[in-house]
Amino acid sequence: MNDITTPIFHNENDNTLARPQNTQNEPIVPTTTSSSTTTSTSTSTTSATGNSNNTNNRNSLNSSTGSNNSSSGNTTNETTIESTKLRLLFEYEKLKEINLRGLYVIPSLNSIFEWHNVLFIRNRVYRSSVIRFLIIIPDDYPNSCPSVKFQTPVFHPLVGMDGEFELQHHFPDWKAEKYMIPHILCYIKNIFHNPEKFDYPPLNPEAAKLLKEDYEEFLRKVSHFVKLSIQNVYENPQFSSIVFAQEWKDKTQFENTKNNVLKRDTTVLGKIRQMEYLDFSPSDSFQAAVDDSWVLSATFLVFFTQAGYCMLEAGVVRAKNAKSIIIKSIIDTAFGSLIFWAVGFAFAFGHNNNPFLGTSHFFLIRYDNLAFFAFQWAFSTTSITIVSGSLAERVHINSCLIYTVVMSAIIYPITAHWVWSKDGWLRLIGTNGIVDFAGGVVVHMVGGAVGLMGTYIVGPRIGRFDSESGKPKPLPGHSITLSTLGAFIIWYGFYGYNTGSTLGISMGRMAIASRSAVTMTISATASCATTLMVIKLFSGKYDVNKSVNGLLGGLVSASASCSMVDPWAGFVIGCVSSFVYLGTSKLLLKLRIDDPLDSAPIHFSCGMWGAISVGLFATQNDLEKLLVRPTNSYGLFYGGGVEQLGVQLLGVVCVALWCFLISGILFVLMKRFNLLRIDPTRELMGIDMDQHGGPAYPNFQNI
Repeated sequence: MNDITTPIFHNENDNTLARPQNTQNEPIVPTTTSSSTTTSTSTSTTSATGNSNNTNNRNSLNSSTGSNNSSSGNTTNETTIESTKLRLLFEYEKLKEINLRGLYVIPSLNSIFEWHNVLFIRNRVYRSSVIRFLIIIPDDYPNSCPSVKFQTPVFHPLVGMDGEFELQHHFPDWKAEKYMIPHILCYIKNIFHNPEKFDYPPLNPEAAKLLKEDYEEFLRKVSHFVKLSIQNVYENPQFSSIVFAQEWKDKTQFENTKNNVLKRDTTVLGKIRQMEYLDFSPSDSFQAAVDDSWVLSATFLVFFTQAGYCMLEAGVVRAKNAKSIIIKSIIDTAFGSLIFWAVGFAFAFGHNNNPFLGTSHFFLIRYDNLAFFAFQWAFSTTSITIVSGSLAERVHINSCLIYTVVMSAIIYPITAHWVWSKDGWLRLIGTNGIVDFAGGVVVHMVGGAVGLMGTYIVGPRIGRFDSESGKPKPLPGHSITLSTLGAFIIWYGFYGYNTGSTLGISMGRMAIASRSAVTMTISATASCATTLMVIKLFSGKYDVNKSVNGLLGGLVSASASCSMVDPWAGFVIGCVSSFVYLGTSKLLLKLRIDDPLDSAPIHFSCGMWGAISVGLFATQNDLEKLLVRPTNSYGLFYGGGVEQLGVQLLGVVCVALWCFLISGILFVLMKRFNLLRIDPTRELMGIDMDQHGGPAYPNFQNI
């Protein structure tokens, strides 16, 4: 829709309500409507919606505050109206600060109690629509809720065919201190981006029925009305303060543009884009090319962490098992990638209005947002790789192949659907849904939970615990150099996770990416430093392995929240994550659970803490930037209440139970059929000699 036009705002007598900033880079086009046709009237007028309001009974927008309203029958206190006008002027200025993309708003020429609006929809079901609507504000606002009338015919369950629209369902407890007109505008934007989310009594029963029972027919109907909204874009309602220009410098160019838009809408069934947190709508524009380049660059960084994990795991295990852990990383990547392409992505992000599972785009059929797929693929391979560290040095190579298939086809995709898909039940619960910006829950908690269940069922390595006292005995890895270098590569790759999750850098998203990078860095270094100091305090030595793991725990803890917390909060999150890691690692040893790489403490426990920290430290301003709408639910420590914290807690509990249940069944079955653990003789000899044709270092004696 960038090519259609932009509305012209007429407001000749008052320069305080200037045209909103043109954030979409639409072309500014001339208007043929002269200023003489837009003068204010002092008599009662009927708005373009057909809703009569005695505007002469209210002070005009252009009147001074001392003017006297002398119309007969006016019973409204003049002071109250003046107070309302000041409130509306404040809200209009606030609206310009919020800067809702694709939405143009200006009060009526005749009265500030009527706001004219045009909504440009650029993605999802109603893509390419140009929708006009009117907000009518009562005299006692903000104590009473305004009303809305649509001037453009739309096919939507909540919009009547005559333009009727009900706000009371969504704002049943309207209060002056709680809501403003920007909340109404955001709600209207959301009903078109997520029509299935709002299950209120329909004003268009046909649309509501088709949305639930015949989605393809619903899309066809929507497409028809989208075309009408474009074709009728120049039918400007009488007395409207927003008038579309009727001339272009090149009319042929405009007609070609309009025809191309209409042509694109005929294929709307195959063009619905997946938006995650921020709008990400690939197209042929230069802006979209820049955003795609950003996402692909982040994808390459994320995938580079596979090299880091491979080196980290190889360094931590003993030399006799180095080949084994490397081949597991290769299996994770090769087979996991193919399964995710075939079915995993469809289960995660397929469209079917199912809150638990997606069922479209298998093998990427009829899906062309390939940059987003690539980014999600890199995330999925990371989650699977985490498991191999927990099971290192004692499991059969075939068991790795089996859990890779199950994780990439079922466990990871379904979790991703719940948390990240627009249809996911955790994404839709509460005001904001669960917020997991860069995979603290979906990637790290999932991988850590499956690894924890696996290492519990498979049992500890031979010699890890004293047979009499049960105390842990050290089984040091063969290369501290490899493991440390791998950890730093992972740190480098985390900038791809946590900045690439903006899914672009346009529309102010570079600021979100910058905040993510800074808070993640502070969290990681704070966790590493805290771990160093704690280990030094209790043991008298600086422990390289523990400090590296503390660093990784800080990175994981920042994943869910890095884009919406202040730097000082990132420091606190990092310090706490150090104790979360150390405490969980100590607890596992007490329970005689052997996790060679401490994968569960790092990824599961720290990932859980990071998700919970969203409900504590998320700021309202940064969370609103992320959600692209206002919200009253944010971090508890910032006065945002307990709702978001409760949603985050519910999410981590449900995800943990899901992963424990499915992986527990899987590992028990593998153990039952002797597919999980190698026999003790081969374990003592080393997996490399038995299954991989010899040691990784043939010229050196195995350790």
